[in-house]
Amino acid sequence: MKRQPRRPGARLAAVLVYDDTSPLFLALLAGAILAGQAWLLAAPDSVLSRLMTWDLLFNLEGAWRLLAGQVPHADFHDPLGSLAFWPTALGFRLVGPGVFAVIAGKLIVTAVLFAAATLAVLPRLPLLPALVFVLFVCDLVLIPTNTGSLIDHFAFAMSYNAAGWAGLSVLSLILFLPPRPFPPPRRDRPWGDIVTGAALIVALYYLKITYFLVALAALAAALVLSAHIRARRAAWAGVGVLAAAHAVAPYNWAYLADIAAAVQTGAVRSGGHAIVLLASANATELALYGAVLLAGVALWRARTAPGYLPAAIAVLIGCAVLVFSQNAQLRGLPLGCIALFLLYDQLRRILAGRPGAGWALLAVLAYPIASVGSASFSLAAYFDAIGPGAANLVVDRTNLRGLAVPLAQDGAVANREKDYSWLRDLRWVGGDVRVSQAEYVRTLLEAAALFEAPGRRAGGIMLLDQVNPMAFILGRPPPRGVTLWMDTEFPWQPARRCFAEVEHVLIPKLSTYAELTESALAHYGPYLAAHFPVRTETANWVLLSRPAAPP
Repeated sequence: MKRQPRRPGARLAAVLVYDDTSPLFLALLAGAILAGQAWLLAAPDSVLSRLMTWDLLFNLEGAWRLLAGQVPHADFHDPLGSLAFWPTALGFRLVGPGVFAVIAGKLIVTAVLFAAATLAVLPRLPLLPALVFVLFVCDLVLIPTNTGSLIDHFAFAMSYNAAGWAGLSVLSLILFLPPRPFPPPRRDRPWGDIVTGAALIVALYYLKITYFLVALAALAAALVLSAHIRARRAAWAGVGVLAAAHAVAPYNWAYLADIAAAVQTGAVRSGGHAIVLLASANATELALYGAVLLAGVALWRARTAPGYLPAAIAVLIGCAVLVFSQNAQLRGLPLGCIALFLLYDQLRRILAGRPGAGWALLAVLAYPIASVGSASFSLAAYFDAIGPGAANLVVDRTNLRGLAVPLAQDGAVANREKDYSWLRDLRWVGGDVRVSQAEYVRTLLEAAALFEAPGRRAGGIMLLDQVNPMAFILGRPPPRGVTLWMDTEFPWQPARRCFAEVEHVLIPKLSTYAELTESALAHYGPYLAAHFPVRTETANWVLLSRPAAPP
């Protein structure tokens, strides 16, 4: 019998439409790709920060406090959950005190999300889309940029947002994409989904309250829309009730108090400005997701898809918009990509067996595939940017050793000839300050040198800027009672509590946020004038110390 020629694209269609996903093959293939990407991030002998280096130090300072045994929301305060800092704290255990702990923390989070994403996608998608999903989720955390940033805007700021987007993406796939029925003798194991979903919801609570609230909203929607969730209604409703009860339990009251205080002082973003920013910065993504929603409606009206499909897509887009509105990021709605996997799954059922089905389905996955490719390019560019001949300032002392920042100066402007008679009249002239990354790092090293000098008394150090990383930089025990990130939108601790364990106060002449430094001096000025005389002044700092400290 003459063998029939294989139709072009038939094998692609099989991989996309028919073939079951081999757990071992998926894990090996995705793991190999992620291992190569991780090598590009971890292999360089320095950590490059081109933007928002103070936010990187915020992460390190929070992790340093955990390593020192401090209790979040009791010994220090911030509306973020402790899970935002624990990966870096574990990184300190693995690689020692230094900036490389941030890389180690990223790898830890990526490994956890790799396991969660693999477990979630195995019963749902064939090999190729399953691989794309796992890589998409893990790359959100692994890339050395902020969510939505350009591929060469290297920064390790707000890594908790990337983890939050990734965790919500895995949870949303579980909630809104039904698993495929297994052929005998394999059986459905819904408890794997329930345990994974519950773990993700709790983790999101301790990461950032925004992600937790959106996760609960998504769960509530899935209990109405998703048949596979309704089939285990009691278990999933129990997950939601227990998660909510856990969130308000007495052992979390200190965390909730920090959140409530931040809300009361204006940390919640609302109003038309957020909507305008969302629409202008994310027009392309919103147009894509709008088209996906219209496609879902069209399939439903044509009676080729159930009504839950467009409703679930609308929920995902709404959740993405809610998260974005509360994040300090310029663009990027990664959660919306899960709508593409929902549309893919429905089209897979409709197009099964038809010529060209594989290519049509591949087109649906074009955007997440492009996102994975963009992440790979970003990691390759990062590796190249730290290579020999790169114009970077690399720190070689203190716990900042190994930190690299661009040498190029972006016209830093500051009036260093300020009048420090504020001790008498408590006034500070802010001015226009644009600090480059290199100048910021140099000023921190200058401050560290003040305390490395012989005869300088040890003790807690307070820096009146957005971030106070001096304890981490010097490897000293951090003072308790402070707000981790100083901001005009966050509440400040009373002076007696904030400075109770502080021996020295540093006032920057080149602040990363002049308005913040000005406000801090106005707020704490009377207390500082009474308890912290001026000890010395350098090109970039005014140092105040308690009278017991030697001049």
